[in-house]
Amino acid sequence: MRLSRQVAGQSRAGVAIEEKYQYWKERIDVAGQGGKSLFGWLLEQDLSGLHDLLASCKGGFGQYRIG
Repeated sequence: MRLSRQVAGQSRAGVAIEEKYQYWKERIDVAGQGGKSLFGWLLEQDLSGLHDLLASCKGGFGQYRIG
């Protein structure tokens, strides 16, 4: 059973997921404003940053849409 976004957002885990989502959304948005493509921006990231982004996508961003 999946929790609703509203209920999940009230938990500590929900808050942490929301914060991580906002962090990555802002970084990707800024890259787009600088004229970079998403793929080009991804190529410039270090491996630990890419791992964090991928883990975040797998871990809880399924309910969100970036872009």
